[in-house]
Amino acid sequence: MKYTRLEYLGKTDIDKSFKKLKNDKTIVLNTDYKNSKETIKELTELILSKYNDFIKVLKGNLQEITNKYKAEYIEYVEEKKEQNKRRYGAYTTYYSSIMLEDEYINNQINYRYRSDAVRFRKYTPTKEAEESVLYFNLERAYNSHSNFSFNFCVYYNSEHILCLDMITIKSKNREKDVYEFDTVKISVSKVLELLETFVVLNIKGEENYKKRQIKLKDNKIKKEKISQLKRKAGIINVKKILDEIDLDYTILEMYGAFKINIALNKGITTIKVPKKNLNESLPYLSEFVEAVLKANKLNIYFKHLNI
Repeated sequence: MKYTRLEYLGKTDIDKSFKKLKNDKTIVLNTDYKNSKETIKELTELILSKYNDFIKVLKGNLQEITNKYKAEYIEYVEEKKEQNKRRYGAYTTYYSSIMLEDEYINNQINYRYRSDAVRFRKYTPTKEAEESVLYFNLERAYNSHSNFSFNFCVYYNSEHILCLDMITIKSKNREKDVYEFDTVKISVSKVLELLETFVVLNIKGEENYKKRQIKLKDNKIKKEKISQLKRKAGIINVKKILDEIDLDYTILEMYGAFKINIALNKGITTIKVPKKNLNESLPYLSEFVEAVLKANKLNIYFKHLNI
């Protein structure tokens, strides 16, 4: 089976699949740190070999990231000082404030890693911790207006039980995300089973999507046919009334109305009949046209700029 991105997997599918795992009550103990690390490593390799097309394993730990931005902070301070010095020389009162080191580091982490930054503090504070954690997100990149994304973390808790966290992330705006955490005790086989469920639901979602598109297309064709019949019937009914009156006219069809142009002695008078209320308007059309023709004989003419 060829795996693709989860373009048709909805939030409800993900929530229901995770909720189902809670009913299994699977507990896997592992008190040996080395074995725990090997289990996570083997699971990571297995997942990447089979499901790499729609998940992304995220690397990095808070310790290394912090050291990286600590080193960058020195350059940042020097650059800001130089900018302020140049601005002072240009007789400007605008100066850039210089952030404190902790503020700079936090800003860099939150800006560069955004919704994934939570993993550093909660799951991978050190390099050692990173080696015993599998943190990944779902590549659901599909045309949707949903603000939700999903990350998952496999790890051993303080009681040495294998756990899976589902992190539901709702993007409020460009700067802020809201996180919801749900945890289930799990086995390696159940992690793989969950991912396989996502694949199956994605395929089913694609099939349903195609069925809906066919149905929408059929409904559109039916509506267009009904609309054409109504339009033809409308023109016929208007012509039937006008043909019984002695006058020179033309009918122009607009988006939501029929425009009736009546040739008179000194020009043309236009009558606009809305399609929406056509059946209610038709009984008055003959009387209205007759009034226009009588007015023409008396050299009375009409002018309406918004016709």
